[in-house]
Amino acid sequence: MCIIAIKPTGIEPIDKNILATCFDNNPHGAGFMLSRNGKVEISKGHMTTEAYWQALENAHITTKDTVIYHCRIGTAGGNTPENTHPFPISKSLKRLKELNTTTDIGIAHNGIISIEHNKDESDTMAFIKKILASKTVRNNLKEPAITELIANYTKTSRLAILYGNADIVTTGTGWTTKNGITYSNSTYKETPFAKWDIIEDLCPDCYNILEETDGTYICNQCGVFVDFDGCLVNVTDIGHTNIKCPECKDSMIEIYSDICCPTCNTFME
Repeated sequence: MCIIAIKPTGIEPIDKNILATCFDNNPHGAGFMLSRNGKVEISKGHMTTEAYWQALENAHITTKDTVIYHCRIGTAGGNTPENTHPFPISKSLKRLKELNTTTDIGIAHNGIISIEHNKDESDTMAFIKKILASKTVRNNLKEPAITELIANYTKTSRLAILYGNADIVTTGTGWTTKNGITYSNSTYKETPFAKWDIIEDLCPDCYNILEETDGTYICNQCGVFVDFDGCLVNVTDIGHTNIKCPECKDSMIEIYSDICCPTCNTFME
């Protein structure tokens, strides 16, 4: 879930209308990080477009800056300012929840990571604390072997890592670049395909936010379904297809009579 947009040095800041579409399609809070003076500056917890615009204006972003933007769809840990992205790579939950901070390495995530986490933290937070912040991994995030291991662990997820010297490391497939800005999925633009509606009901098994399509609710974290009558259905054999998502090109799955993409939420009847 969510969307990441990467603006490298030498490229104009992302168009405000495009960023508005990103927020509209991923409405549970936003943030950004940029490299300046050898450090990564993080600003997040902006829960309205107005707050996001103001923070971006206050940052005075120019073509000289390398910036990673993020807009969130909440899937774990609640839709709070603290759970928005980006994050410093740290073992400290307090640090991860800071809305304005400076660090040497920052990260933003698009997708869902299957990892045990507390109710007040997201899957991304848990992954950072348990995996990325370990000394061996943190010190070698630019090594191809490490990024491949991360990609294999996080499966369909996409990660964008920013260093203080403006180096960028990405993992995952499905990135697309338009006018110099690289996006983690297609929710930066209007799409003719319907999207699942995010609802506030929580999965009875893992407390992840359920998503709805045609009256059927699914938990992308643990695979639990809730049917039309509100009955819990544990589906162990989701139908897999050879159909590629027209939006992000990942493999789609079959849920009842619908063909759905678990990565970017596109579905086709």
